[in-house]
Amino acid sequence: QKSDDEVKKLLKDVDKKRSVNYRYFTDKEWGNRKNYDLVLNSSVLGYDKCIELIASAYAEFTQDPAFLQLRNGFLILLRKT
Repeated sequence: QKSDDEVKKLLKDVDKKRSVNYRYFTDKEWGNRKNYDLVLNSSVLGYDKCIELIASAYAEFTQDPAFLQLRNGFLILLRKT
């Protein structure tokens, strides 16, 4: 079992690695809200509400009647063919 300090350090290290990779591949700053079109707090809204909001935004901007589903922790885009 890791201590609170060990967990905090691990999370900080993971965020640092993500930041470095993000900057390398996008030439943008990790965490800058200007780099995102939509940001949702799933801890507050819950996964179902986030899926609903993402699907609604997707449909509005693409005119595609697809829907989203959470499967095994991944958000899947489903379309009728």
